[in-house]
Amino acid sequence: MRYRVDHHTHYSYSEPVVYSDHATHLIPRELSHQSVTSSQVTISPTPGFQENTFDYFGNSVTAFTLNEAHSELKIDLSHTIDINPQPDSLLSTSTAWNLVPSTLQNQPSEEHLHALNFCYPSAYVPYQECLREWGKKLFKNKLPIHELALLLTQKIYDEFTFDSTATTVSTPIEEVFESKRGVCQDFSHLMIACLRNYGLPARYVSGYLETDPPPGQEKVLGADASHAWVSVYCTNLGWIDFDPTNDCIAKDRYITLAWGRDYLDVSLIRGALTGGGNHTIKLAVDVTKIN
Repeated sequence: MRYRVDHHTHYSYSEPVVYSDHATHLIPRELSHQSVTSSQVTISPTPGFQENTFDYFGNSVTAFTLNEAHSELKIDLSHTIDINPQPDSLLSTSTAWNLVPSTLQNQPSEEHLHALNFCYPSAYVPYQECLREWGKKLFKNKLPIHELALLLTQKIYDEFTFDSTATTVSTPIEEVFESKRGVCQDFSHLMIACLRNYGLPARYVSGYLETDPPPGQEKVLGADASHAWVSVYCTNLGWIDFDPTNDCIAKDRYITLAWGRDYLDVSLIRGALTGGGNHTIKLAVDVTKIN
Protein backbone atom coordinates (compact mmCIF):
# COMPACT_ATOMS: atom_id res chain seq x y z
CA MET A 1 0.00 0.00 0.00
CA ARG A 2 1.22 3.46 -0.85
CA TYR A 3 0.23 6.51 1.18
CA ARG A 4 0.69 10.22 0.67
CA VAL A 5 0.96 12.38 3.78
CA ASP A 6 0.54 16.14 3.57
CA HIS A 7 1.13 17.96 6.85
CA HIS A 8 0.93 21.75 7.12
CA THR A 9 1.88 23.72 10.23
CA HIS A 10 1.45 27.50 10.47
CA TYR A 11 2.63 29.55 13.47
CA SER A 12 1.55 33.20 13.78
CA TYR A 13 3.27 35.45 16.34
CA SER A 14 1.86 38.58 17.98
CA GLU A 15 5.31 40.17 17.91
CA PRO A 16 8.23 39.57 15.52
CA VAL A 17 10.54 36.67 16.33
CA VAL A 18 14.09 38.00 16.08
CA TYR A 19 15.88 34.65 16.16
CA SER A 20 14.89 31.00 16.60
CA ASP A 21 16.40 27.53 16.69
CA HIS A 22 14.26 24.45 15.99
CA ALA A 23 14.65 20.68 16.11
CA THR A 24 11.91 18.71 14.36
CA HIS A 25 10.83 15.12 13.73
CA LEU A 26 9.23 15.48 10.32
CA ILE A 27 10.47 12.61 8.15
CA PRO A 28 9.10 9.03 8.60
CA ARG A 29 11.46 6.25 9.60
CA GLU A 30 12.77 3.61 7.22
CA LEU A 31 11.63 0.23 8.58
CA SER A 32 11.48 -3.35 7.36
CA HIS A 33 7.81 -2.86 6.44
CA GLN A 34 7.93 0.88 5.69
CA SER A 35 9.91 2.76 3.05
CA VAL A 36 9.88 6.47 2.22
CA THR A 37 9.79 6.81 -1.55
CA SER A 38 9.73 10.62 -1.58
CA SER A 39 9.90 13.34 1.02
CA GLN A 40 9.74 17.11 0.77
CA VAL A 41 10.07 19.60 3.62
CA THR A 42 9.47 23.28 2.87
CA ILE A 43 10.14 25.90 5.57
CA SER A 44 9.16 29.55 5.25
CA PRO A 45 10.89 31.91 5.82
CA THR A 46 13.93 30.17 4.39
CA PRO A 47 16.26 29.09 7.24
CA GLY A 48 19.71 30.57 7.52
CA PHE A 49 20.87 27.11 8.55
CA GLN A 50 19.28 23.69 7.99
CA GLU A 51 20.64 20.19 8.64
CA ASN A 52 19.24 16.66 8.55
CA THR A 53 20.66 14.28 11.12
CA PHE A 54 19.59 11.46 13.48
CA ASP A 55 18.93 11.42 17.21
CA TYR A 56 19.94 8.82 19.82
CA PHE A 57 16.97 6.60 18.92
CA GLY A 58 17.68 6.66 15.18
CA ASN A 59 14.88 9.09 14.32
CA SER A 60 15.39 11.56 11.49
CA VAL A 61 15.82 15.10 12.84
CA THR A 62 15.61 18.30 10.80
CA ALA A 63 17.32 21.16 12.63
CA PHE A 64 17.08 24.73 11.38
CA THR A 65 17.76 28.31 12.43
CA LEU A 66 15.85 31.45 11.45
CA ASN A 67 18.10 34.46 11.95
CA GLU A 68 15.91 37.13 10.35
CA ALA A 69 12.88 38.74 12.00
CA HIS A 70 9.60 37.02 11.12
CA SER A 71 5.98 37.11 12.28
CA GLU A 72 4.97 33.67 11.02
CA LEU A 73 6.52 30.27 10.40
CA LYS A 74 5.19 27.76 7.90
CA ILE A 75 6.32 24.15 7.63
CA ASP A 76 4.87 22.13 4.77
CA LEU A 77 5.56 18.40 4.52
CA SER A 78 4.75 16.01 1.72
CA HIS A 79 5.74 12.33 1.94
CA THR A 80 5.03 9.23 -0.09
CA ILE A 81 5.38 6.04 1.94
CA ASP A 82 5.10 2.40 0.96
CA ILE A 83 3.75 0.08 3.65
CA ASN A 84 4.26 -3.64 3.12
CA PRO A 85 1.69 -5.91 4.79
CA GLN A 86 3.25 -7.22 7.97
CA PRO A 87 3.12 -10.98 8.44
CA ASP A 88 1.08 -12.17 11.37
CA SER A 89 3.51 -12.77 14.21
CA LEU A 90 3.49 -16.12 15.92
CA LEU A 91 1.96 -14.43 18.94
CA SER A 92 1.24 -17.72 20.69
CA THR A 93 5.00 -18.18 21.10
CA SER A 94 5.62 -14.92 22.95
CA THR A 95 7.46 -15.07 26.28
CA ALA A 96 5.56 -14.93 29.57
CA TRP A 97 5.66 -11.30 30.71
CA ASN A 98 7.23 -12.08 34.08
CA LEU A 99 10.29 -13.59 32.35
CA VAL A 100 11.02 -10.53 30.23
CA PRO A 101 12.89 -8.43 32.86
CA SER A 102 15.24 -11.26 33.82
CA THR A 103 15.83 -12.12 30.15
CA LEU A 104 16.94 -8.56 29.45
CA GLN A 105 19.26 -8.49 32.47
CA ASN A 106 20.76 -11.98 32.17
CA GLN A 107 21.07 -12.41 28.42
CA PRO A 108 22.87 -9.27 27.24
CA SER A 109 22.68 -8.48 23.54
CA GLU A 110 22.56 -5.29 21.48
CA GLU A 111 18.79 -5.62 21.09
CA HIS A 112 18.24 -6.24 24.81
CA LEU A 113 20.44 -3.30 25.76
CA HIS A 114 18.43 -1.08 23.42
CA ALA A 115 15.18 -2.31 24.99
CA LEU A 116 16.45 -1.41 28.47
CA ASN A 117 16.32 2.28 27.44
CA PHE A 118 12.54 1.99 27.63
CA CYS A 119 12.18 0.33 31.05
CA TYR A 120 12.69 3.36 33.26
CA PRO A 121 10.75 6.52 34.22
CA SER A 122 10.97 9.48 31.86
CA ALA A 123 9.83 13.09 31.85
CA TYR A 124 6.22 12.38 30.84
CA VAL A 125 6.05 8.83 32.22
CA PRO A 126 7.03 8.84 35.92
CA TYR A 127 6.38 5.84 38.13
CA GLN A 128 2.87 6.01 39.56
CA GLU A 129 1.78 3.62 42.31
CA CYS A 130 -1.88 4.21 41.39
CA LEU A 131 -1.22 2.80 37.90
CA ARG A 132 0.59 -0.20 39.33
CA GLU A 133 -2.44 -0.95 41.48
CA TRP A 134 -4.84 -0.27 38.62
CA GLY A 135 -3.17 -2.89 36.43
CA LYS A 136 -2.50 -5.38 39.22
CA LYS A 137 -5.20 -7.87 38.21
CA LEU A 138 -3.76 -8.20 34.72
CA PHE A 139 -0.21 -8.66 35.95
CA LYS A 140 -0.95 -11.24 38.64
CA ASN A 141 -1.23 -13.95 35.97
CA LYS A 142 1.85 -15.08 34.04
CA LEU A 143 0.39 -14.26 30.65
CA PRO A 144 2.37 -14.17 27.39
CA ILE A 145 3.66 -10.63 26.95
CA HIS A 146 1.61 -9.99 23.79
CA GLU A 147 -1.59 -11.18 25.50
CA LEU A 148 -0.93 -8.94 28.49
CA ALA A 149 -0.37 -5.96 26.17
CA LEU A 150 -3.60 -6.68 24.29
CA LEU A 151 -5.59 -6.85 27.54
CA LEU A 152 -4.03 -3.60 28.76
CA THR A 153 -4.84 -1.96 25.41
CA GLN A 154 -8.46 -3.03 25.80
CA LYS A 155 -8.64 -1.94 29.45
CA ILE A 156 -7.56 1.60 28.58
CA TYR A 157 -9.97 1.72 25.65
CA ASP A 158 -12.86 0.53 27.82
CA GLU A 159 -12.24 2.70 30.88
CA PHE A 160 -11.08 6.00 29.36
CA THR A 161 -12.95 8.45 27.13
CA PHE A 162 -11.38 10.21 24.16
CA ASP A 163 -11.81 13.95 24.72
CA SER A 164 -9.72 16.38 22.71
CA THR A 165 -10.54 19.22 25.11
CA ALA A 166 -9.64 17.44 28.36
CA THR A 167 -5.84 17.72 28.31
CA THR A 168 -2.85 19.56 26.90
CA VAL A 169 0.61 18.22 26.08
CA SER A 170 1.72 19.13 29.62
CA THR A 171 -1.16 17.53 31.57
CA PRO A 172 0.38 15.17 34.18
CA ILE A 173 -0.38 11.49 33.81
CA GLU A 174 -2.00 11.33 37.25
CA GLU A 175 -4.58 13.93 36.19
CA VAL A 176 -5.44 11.86 33.12
CA PHE A 177 -5.82 8.80 35.32
CA GLU A 178 -8.15 10.63 37.71
CA SER A 179 -10.35 12.21 35.03
CA LYS A 180 -10.41 9.11 32.79
CA ARG A 181 -10.32 11.44 29.77
CA GLY A 182 -7.66 12.36 27.24
CA VAL A 183 -6.23 11.82 23.78
CA CYS A 184 -3.89 9.36 22.08
CA GLN A 185 -0.81 10.90 23.70
CA ASP A 186 -2.32 10.46 27.17
CA PHE A 187 -3.48 6.90 26.60
CA SER A 188 -0.07 5.93 25.23
CA HIS A 189 1.67 7.41 28.27
CA LEU A 190 -0.73 5.53 30.57
CA MET A 191 -0.04 2.21 28.89
CA ILE A 192 3.71 2.80 28.90
CA ALA A 193 3.63 3.71 32.61
CA CYS A 194 1.75 0.52 33.48
CA LEU A 195 4.22 -1.66 31.61
CA ARG A 196 7.34 0.06 32.94
CA ASN A 197 6.03 -0.24 36.50
CA TYR A 198 6.54 -3.96 36.07
CA GLY A 199 9.94 -3.72 34.38
CA LEU A 200 8.68 -4.14 30.81
CA PRO A 201 10.15 -2.11 27.91
CA ALA A 202 7.62 0.12 26.16
CA ARG A 203 8.30 3.00 23.83
CA TYR A 204 6.19 5.93 22.63
CA VAL A 205 5.58 5.99 18.86
CA SER A 206 4.45 9.04 16.89
CA GLY A 207 3.12 8.94 13.36
CA TYR A 208 -0.01 8.94 11.26
CA LEU A 209 -3.08 6.74 10.95
CA GLU A 210 -5.22 6.44 7.84
CA THR A 211 -8.76 7.31 8.91
CA ASP A 212 -12.12 6.86 7.24
CA PRO A 213 -14.93 9.46 7.18
CA PRO A 214 -18.28 8.66 8.81
CA PRO A 215 -20.55 6.45 6.67
CA GLY A 216 -22.09 8.37 3.80
CA GLN A 217 -19.78 11.36 4.17
CA GLU A 218 -16.79 12.47 2.12
CA LYS A 219 -13.40 12.82 3.72
CA VAL A 220 -12.70 16.41 4.82
CA LEU A 221 -9.39 17.73 3.56
CA GLY A 222 -7.00 18.65 6.36
CA ALA A 223 -9.07 16.87 9.00
CA ASP A 224 -6.62 14.07 9.76
CA ALA A 225 -4.09 14.41 12.57
CA SER A 226 -0.85 12.97 13.84
CA HIS A 227 -1.29 9.95 16.09
CA ALA A 228 0.50 8.16 18.92
CA TRP A 229 0.64 4.56 20.06
CA VAL A 230 2.83 2.13 22.03
CA SER A 231 5.48 -0.38 21.02
CA VAL A 232 6.11 -3.26 23.44
CA TYR A 233 9.24 -5.40 23.44
CA CYS A 234 8.17 -9.02 23.26
CA THR A 235 11.70 -10.51 23.42
CA ASN A 236 11.65 -13.42 20.94
CA LEU A 237 9.12 -11.62 18.72
CA GLY A 238 10.80 -8.21 18.84
CA TRP A 239 8.74 -5.02 19.07
CA ILE A 240 4.97 -5.16 18.53
CA ASP A 241 2.83 -2.01 18.28
CA PHE A 242 -0.45 -1.53 20.14
CA ASP A 243 -2.95 1.33 19.90
CA PRO A 244 -4.91 1.86 23.14
CA THR A 245 -6.90 4.71 21.55
CA ASN A 246 -8.44 2.31 19.04
CA ASP A 247 -8.05 -1.03 20.89
CA CYS A 248 -5.98 -2.82 18.27
CA ILE A 249 -2.56 -3.94 17.14
CA ALA A 250 -1.09 -1.11 15.04
CA LYS A 251 -0.33 -2.54 11.62
CA ASP A 252 -0.77 -1.65 7.97
CA ARG A 253 -2.70 1.64 8.30
CA TYR A 254 -0.08 3.12 10.62
CA ILE A 255 2.85 5.25 9.41
CA THR A 256 5.72 5.59 11.87
CA LEU A 257 7.48 8.94 12.23
CA ALA A 258 9.62 8.48 15.34
CA TRP A 259 9.87 6.68 18.68
CA GLY A 260 11.31 7.49 22.07
CA ARG A 261 10.73 7.24 25.82
CA ASP A 262 7.73 9.58 25.68
CA TYR A 263 6.26 12.52 23.76
CA LEU A 264 9.14 14.81 24.71
CA ASP A 265 11.61 12.68 22.73
CA VAL A 266 9.58 12.75 19.52
CA SER A 267 7.65 16.05 19.49
CA LEU A 268 7.16 17.25 15.93
CA ILE A 269 8.57 20.73 16.53
CA ARG A 270 10.64 22.09 19.42
CA GLY A 271 12.43 25.38 19.54
CA ALA A 272 13.84 28.36 21.38
CA LEU A 273 12.73 31.84 20.35
CA THR A 274 13.83 35.40 20.93
CA GLY A 275 10.72 37.59 20.78
CA GLY A 276 7.42 36.40 19.36
CA GLY A 277 5.03 37.32 22.17
CA ASN A 278 1.94 35.09 22.04
CA HIS A 279 1.39 32.68 19.20
CA THR A 280 -1.37 30.72 17.48
CA ILE A 281 -0.96 27.53 15.51
CA LYS A 282 -2.97 26.03 12.66
CA LEU A 283 -2.54 22.40 11.59
CA ALA A 284 -3.85 20.51 8.58
CA VAL A 285 -3.04 16.85 7.90
CA ASP A 286 -4.14 14.55 5.09
CA VAL A 287 -3.30 10.84 4.92
CA THR A 288 -4.39 9.42 1.58
CA LYS A 289 -4.07 5.90 0.18
CA ILE A 290 -2.96 6.27 -3.44
CA ASN A 291 -2.99 2.63 -4.55
